[in-house]
Amino acid sequence: MNIPKICCLASSVQYLNFHTGDMENLQNAVFLDIVPDGWTKQAYPSMCGLALWFSDLLLRIKELEA
Repeated sequence: MNIPKICCLASSVQYLNFHTGDMENLQNAVFLDIVPDGWTKQAYPSMCGLALWFSDLLLRIKELEA
């Protein structure tokens, strides 16, 4: 009976170790529909929301591949 409780505890500890401040910032950016800072540093700045920015990024990549 104690084994399932230990498994649940182990998976909770793994989640807590994985959920860093960077992941929390990314989660907040996705929730608020804003482009995360780390992404704009690697790509390009924009005043658009995350959904429009990401679809524009995919179009730019497709154009470069052609």
